[in-house]
Amino acid sequence: MPCDKILFLLPLLLLLLHFRSSSARANQTHFERAAEEYRRHLAQKQKRSEKPGEDRYRIEDDETLWELFTTESFEWVEDVFTNKDASYYNYSGYNSFEPFRRELYRLEETFDYVSTEVFGRTYEGRELLALHINKKGSRNVVLLNSLIHAREWMVGCVTMNIIRRLLQYTTADAKFLTDNFHFIIIPVMNPDGYEYTHTKNRMWRKNREPTEDRDCFGGRHQ
Repeated sequence: MPCDKILFLLPLLLLLLHFRSSSARANQTHFERAAEEYRRHLAQKQKRSEKPGEDRYRIEDDETLWELFTTESFEWVEDVFTNKDASYYNYSGYNSFEPFRRELYRLEETFDYVSTEVFGRTYEGRELLALHINKKGSRNVVLLNSLIHAREWMVGCVTMNIIRRLLQYTTADAKFLTDNFHFIIIPVMNPDGYEYTHTKNRMWRKNREPTEDRDCFGGRHQ
């Protein structure tokens, strides 16, 4: 077979393999897939730690996390991160802006090393809200922000789960991060635009501040 035909068919073959793999994995639960990925991750760390001349990696904390990670009930987060009140943030789904705001204030009340800061207001009057995680007064700042582009809902979910893991995990890695860094996390940088994607236009990207053109919103800063 000519080389150019092989190169043409190769992407199709890879795509077919991908769908076959996806089909096989479709019967797995979310927890089974996550557990499988983490098992490979842990095995790679174990293998790297056994190379000559390297310090042995301490995996006991990861093994503890592995046990928690594969516990289907997830009872270890029930007390703090599972809200019975539907008006608060749902970590298993998408949320409008108000649950984000309520959850940040709730976390401030729950953890003594967590605080919130309103650093401004949007054109429509919503709070621009940052969460500070600073357990030991560190001056090494890590700034995270998300949902600058209003329609990218998944990014807000990722940011909130980063917060959850920083506050929830007791592994050596998590403890190192919260002991040595001051995290400033802004889950929703564009509250007006984000709320607009929930109420008017799912694909809206910018903010809602008017520009010189009265028919054009959100173009001035984005």
